[in-house]
Amino acid sequence: MSAAFVSVPRHHVPRPRLVEELGRRRLGLIVAAGGYGKTTLAIEHAHARGIAWTIARLEPDEDDADALIARIGASFRRAGLSDPADALETAEGDADDRLDRLLGALAERSDPVLVVLDEIGRGTDGAAAVVGRLARELPGDSEMLLVGRSLPAGLESLGAEPGVVRLGQGELAFTVDETAAVLESAGASADASAAARVFRVTRGWPIAVQLAAERLARADALDLELERIESSPTLLSSLVDESLAALPSETRAAVVQLAHLPELTTAIADRATDVVDVVGLAVAAGVPFDIRGGRVELADPVRDVLAARGRLTPGVAGRAANAYVERGHGPEAIRVLVSAGDADRAAATAAALSPSEVSRLDVRDLRALLASIPDDVLERHPRSLLHLARACEASAERALRSGLLARAATVTDDPALHREIDAERARDLVRDGQVEQAREVAERLLLEARPDELQTRVRALHVLGRTHAWSGEPDGLTAAEPLLAEAAELYGRLGYQSARAHALLALAYDVYTLGGRFEAGVETLEGALAGLPARSRLRGVVLVFLAEVLIDLGRTLEAEARLVEAERLGEQFGDTRTLGYTGWLRARAAATLGDAGKVRAQLAEAERHHGEWFVHHTGAEFLAEAAMLAGQVGDVDAARGYLGRALARASESPKHVQLAEGAFEARHGNGERADALLAALAARPDLDARESWRPTLLRAWTAHRAGDIGRARSLAHEAFTVASRMGTPDLPLWREPEITAALAALLDGSLAAEAGFVHSAASIAVLGGFQARRAGAPIELPAGRPLLLVKLLAVRGPRRLVDEVIEDLWPGVEATSGRKRMRNVLNRLREAAGDLVVRDGATLSLVEGTTVDAALFEERALEAFAEPAERTSLDRARAALALYAGEALPDERYEDWAAEPRERLRAHALGLLDLLAAGAEREGDLDEALRLLDRGIEIDRLDETRYVRSAGLLLRQGRRGRALEVLRASAAALRQLGLEPSAEHRSLVRLARD
Repeated sequence: MSAAFVSVPRHHVPRPRLVEELGRRRLGLIVAAGGYGKTTLAIEHAHARGIAWTIARLEPDEDDADALIARIGASFRRAGLSDPADALETAEGDADDRLDRLLGALAERSDPVLVVLDEIGRGTDGAAAVVGRLARELPGDSEMLLVGRSLPAGLESLGAEPGVVRLGQGELAFTVDETAAVLESAGASADASAAARVFRVTRGWPIAVQLAAERLARADALDLELERIESSPTLLSSLVDESLAALPSETRAAVVQLAHLPELTTAIADRATDVVDVVGLAVAAGVPFDIRGGRVELADPVRDVLAARGRLTPGVAGRAANAYVERGHGPEAIRVLVSAGDADRAAATAAALSPSEVSRLDVRDLRALLASIPDDVLERHPRSLLHLARACEASAERALRSGLLARAATVTDDPALHREIDAERARDLVRDGQVEQAREVAERLLLEARPDELQTRVRALHVLGRTHAWSGEPDGLTAAEPLLAEAAELYGRLGYQSARAHALLALAYDVYTLGGRFEAGVETLEGALAGLPARSRLRGVVLVFLAEVLIDLGRTLEAEARLVEAERLGEQFGDTRTLGYTGWLRARAAATLGDAGKVRAQLAEAERHHGEWFVHHTGAEFLAEAAMLAGQVGDVDAARGYLGRALARASESPKHVQLAEGAFEARHGNGERADALLAALAARPDLDARESWRPTLLRAWTAHRAGDIGRARSLAHEAFTVASRMGTPDLPLWREPEITAALAALLDGSLAAEAGFVHSAASIAVLGGFQARRAGAPIELPAGRPLLLVKLLAVRGPRRLVDEVIEDLWPGVEATSGRKRMRNVLNRLREAAGDLVVRDGATLSLVEGTTVDAALFEERALEAFAEPAERTSLDRARAALALYAGEALPDERYEDWAAEPRERLRAHALGLLDLLAAGAEREGDLDEALRLLDRGIEIDRLDETRYVRSAGLLLRQGRRGRALEVLRASAAALRQLGLEPSAEHRSLVRLARD
């Protein structure tokens, strides 16, 4: 539920005087004893501000800065504010680093956010430091409201700072008029005199006024009830006791128990107490439970009074814990058992959490939860330690993970659990490069584990598959494939989508791609994406690897679309690996185009993001390829510099550095040394199959430089043959375009055909602007009708009748003259661009194999529309939308033949945006849904539908001001069409103004 849907209690009386006071400052403090309506006032103020808002509550004795920050992040998520939530949940480092990410995310928002922190008095030094910094550094026009019975010592200075408003008990107490309004709202037929009498007794204490109002509303004799209220020595306690006295003893005891339970619902209340409709009976007797859609709330002072009447019993705690567990609320079960003093059962409940439940918990929350259980009790249930260790893997807390695994292994005598722990250790061994040790452990576990030990088996399969793939040798890849496929399938059955994606990534890249099976790599990586959320760090990583394979296949349009999405995710999550790899791959694509400046810039961009990925062997691989890319575009000094750095780290990635050194010598250095290095590399059993053609091609180039044309021709033929046997005959053209083109010229037609060599097909872009390329290089097309013909066939293809094209290009021209003109255009095109456009009898078409971005976009869009609205279809929609770079042929906006395809493609883009926006809304990612709807509005400003959907989502976030702006823009667009706003539009306007 979003924060905007958190409402004030029943019979709420608005307090505009206080809301107005709070609205004058960016930082507000509401500090008073229990029962003064602090939280209610905060919610009223939040609704009145008309901006996005979120509310989080501190836990008793809150001192864990990380846990508090995680709780604040969760509050943003509940409010539908996914950008700041992501910034907190994925940030690494200490509390200050995570706060930096949050403040940065808030600064990037186009409108402000109100952050409400409730029960601030529970915070001690650690929490106070977090709150103080957040309050003082909140960016832009964002606001903060701190609510509690007291302020921690570390925050007292806030109250004295300029620009801060502080409300205490004096301001929060009801006036006589407000007391009268409360009585009227509760249905008490009381006059001004009665209101004055209630005010004198309660001194305006809101909770007491509300209780008194409910008593008077049910009273048969108003004056008699007023006298009883006036005679109460301790009003609140007396009123609660009178309500309880009206209940049978069993029900009374049950109501007392409910005061100790968190996250209360009517169903949980009945289950925990064994009393049917216990909440309804309590409300009928006057206990002020607030019931909303099954949820039950109780004002803290009343909760305190009830809780003082008896301790939580183990029986109630146990039944409540069972109810929480059944609803997937394991943390609440643990908390209630701890509060009942049943630490052993709390630890057992923690140990019984499923791994999927654990995966949904932030490691900091899980750590804080287990900290409430004594160490000796936790050690009697070591699986709880294993859960925490697994949570640490996602947050990269390696030292803590290692210590927890060792501790769990020490205290358990369960062989099955020992095997599960060993499987986790084996994963860490692979991560740290200790491959042989990891393999030994994984093989042993698969022999020892029983069939029902799925956790152990799936992780051992994953580890063993990775160790076999690590070698890069054909036998190793063959052994790895079924192991990783089985691991992925098991992960999927267990519901572990992230782990499944990791297994598929290893299968797709280490086995298929490096093994030269590119299409299988693409298919498997797309399958990995289909199981991941739209916004996740892992998705960005998988997208980068997918883009790499697409580049190898020459599918550069799709690759760049994937890199754009990966880069956005990398920036959102501060993921240096994704951002570094994005620059690396863009440099590779730029080298294909011969763009030395872009290669240099993108390599520098990759290094700017060098983090952990650069420290490990991938850093050596990057330096080696950077040397090759710089050399490929003629930047010899840069190539020499990168090669020197790569050679210094040659032991980390020997084959990659050897290839880079051989390539440098082949292009710029000693030919004999190049030939020796490259021949030795080609003989290595661990040379990646996808690179198997390259040493031979570079040796051919060395021979060509030396003037040995016969040897150059023979080696080139061999290299082209190897590439063709992999099913990628044009791979050399994409990876080594200039050398390949020069060597291909040495082969006659029959020799080239025998080697399987193909000339690269053309690619044409029409979305967002026109561009034609072949093997990465621009195709220079003659201006005028020849250029228009290519554009027309690109958007109206795949095959058009000659007479139809003549009419499009020369409307009304006489047939004979038109055909003559067409022959002239085709001749000019052939002279400039070769066989780009072909004529087959009465039809014209682009030459077979030509890629057109519009056709690719339409194909992908229709695939997405054809599937049910589920995650798989959303991923297809996301991939398709990434290809839509803008309207088709914007420079031909007034050509009649371009209008229909332009509108059709535009409609596809809008449909994809709507599909993705609906999916984001279902997943609670309202920020993403709004971004998608805004993009739809930019494409079609005259359609009211998206304005209305956007305004509705803004209201869910509490952003009434922004919602009104959107609705005003909608009304203006409708006026252009001479239309009036719809009933739904007008309803939202009223809601936003209310």
